[in-house]
Amino acid sequence: MRNGGERIRLEDANQNLADTVIYNSGGQWPTGPDGMGNSLELMHPAMDNSQASAWRASDESGKSVFQTFTHTGTYKELRGGAPTPVTAYKELLLNLVSDGHLVLRNVRLTAAANPAVNLIPNGDVTSHGTGTGVNGFLCTGTHCLSDTLSDGLHLISYGSGDTKANKAEVDVTGIAGSVAAPGTYTLSFEGRWVSGMPLLVAQTWDRSFGRVFRFPVPNNLGTPGVANSRVAAAPVPTVDELMHVPAVPTSTQPVTVTARVSSVDPLVTVTLWERLDTTTGNATWNGDDSGAGGRDDCAVSCEGVDGGADE
Repeated sequence: MRNGGERIRLEDANQNLADTVIYNSGGQWPTGPDGMGNSLELMHPAMDNSQASAWRASDESGKSVFQTFTHTGTYKELRGGAPTPVTAYKELLLNLVSDGHLVLRNVRLTAAANPAVNLIPNGDVTSHGTGTGVNGFLCTGTHCLSDTLSDGLHLISYGSGDTKANKAEVDVTGIAGSVAAPGTYTLSFEGRWVSGMPLLVAQTWDRSFGRVFRFPVPNNLGTPGVANSRVAAAPVPTVDELMHVPAVPTSTQPVTVTARVSSVDPLVTVTLWERLDTTTGNATWNGDDSGAGGRDDCAVSCEGVDGGADE
């Protein structure tokens, strides 16, 4: 088997070709099956298996359990804060090293001198719209999809993290107290792996305190020999070859969005949903099914069971 995609042929007992598929590991193909432990699953047998969007990574979210992680070390404050006060930089930074999804809960940072006080009183909370990590984890860059759900902070990354734009950060100075150098501190939390790379980097802003945590990954991954975990009750339309031109438009340039939309059942309309990119991320979504008009032009090829095309 090659590492970057391959053609698979399925033959019957008489060596007649029953099915074939060429899969890949880039573009719109799911990333989980590319060495992350997931199976590559077709959503419905009637769907076109040559289209990447007809496939999903197997759902492994229910196979891991929460475990406790701890680290004790010395915070040294290796870098000064001038001209801005050093207190403005006292943050705990979290990042995944690649595509991944982890869940954290009961995040605590405590001083050896006062272990009863959690310096991260909002450790399971994500900060939305404020631009700071005062009231919870501010998730930016490749970690912007992270959010707090009922079972904890879902830390999600779609690329490499770092200590600059691609991370989750939370202030460790406030009403609960502040880290001070030199001092011994303990970081603890419960966590579990959901998908992707199981490595979490946790460190203070100056990198003097922290470590890399490896989350245990279950051994029973994938769905070989059993029903697909991502199977759909009926075939659904697929959307592939999505692109827009120009790639980086100015505020005054018209934008053309193209996509290949395929469906087992005939399609009546295809709607392009768009919204302005704002700092709060809560602008209104607008739908356009006219094929052209407004601020954007929508050029969509629609394929139904009859092989015809509609604009």
